[in-house]
Amino acid sequence: MRLEALSPTTRLAITERRSPEVELKCNKSSLNILQNLVDFSWRAAVLLQLAFIRIQVSGSEMAGHEYSVVGHSRSRIGSYIALISGSVAGGLTALAGLAISFLDKLGYMNIPTIIVWPLTGGGVFALLFILFDRFIWRWPRFRSLVGVPDIAGVWSLSGQTYDQDNNPTFRWSGKITITQGYEKITVHLKSAQSESKSISAAIVNEGDHGYRLIYSYRNEPKPGERELQSHIGHCELLFGPDRQTAEGIYFNGLGRVTSGTMKLTRELGNAA
Repeated sequence: MRLEALSPTTRLAITERRSPEVELKCNKSSLNILQNLVDFSWRAAVLLQLAFIRIQVSGSEMAGHEYSVVGHSRSRIGSYIALISGSVAGGLTALAGLAISFLDKLGYMNIPTIIVWPLTGGGVFALLFILFDRFIWRWPRFRSLVGVPDIAGVWSLSGQTYDQDNNPTFRWSGKITITQGYEKITVHLKSAQSESKSISAAIVNEGDHGYRLIYSYRNEPKPGERELQSHIGHCELLFGPDRQTAEGIYFNGLGRVTSGTMKLTRELGNAA
């Protein structure tokens, strides 16, 4: 029999008898949605913790030394990241708190505390800062706002050495590998005769002329190089505005009193 054919009183009675079933289905549907939300949050929390650990480990593998960028304030960037982290953490924590409170009132399940770990302001800030240090600052739009040039990559170089009387002695060639993050950098030079690694560095914005990298280094000769000794030195390289070439000078001391010039060309496949 169709429901429309019944009297209003009968229809009301049938509706009232159906209401608990409909209400039960609605409650089950809501609980299922919340259960899926909690499960997703728990898995997301675990994945975020694993990603945080993995980024930290990979970051330690490329660890170098700090470098300064003249005219750039890292504290200002840190304050922006802190502001974003607080907003994100506050929103996520509020949503998670509402869901947890509702489920606790229903006595539906106990929420594992692990889902709150990545929602703290400190955790969000740490994760965002590591991502910014490793990846975000390199993005072209962010890089122009941040003001830190990306000179990381492998560079082929040719050099000319001069003695103390400024007479050219010999030409040499090699490769420079620059490993750079937002906070740290390493300049590693390899030639047929020796290797050197930077121990301090700074970058200066030269306007239309490009960016100047100024760094000090420690050089170690390879076995069998009798004319070379361990020494320290200083180098300045001016990178062009397109950051595909660079030219500079260097001088050594405390073990090898020489100077010279270098020309760098970024190798293919390492374009910034």
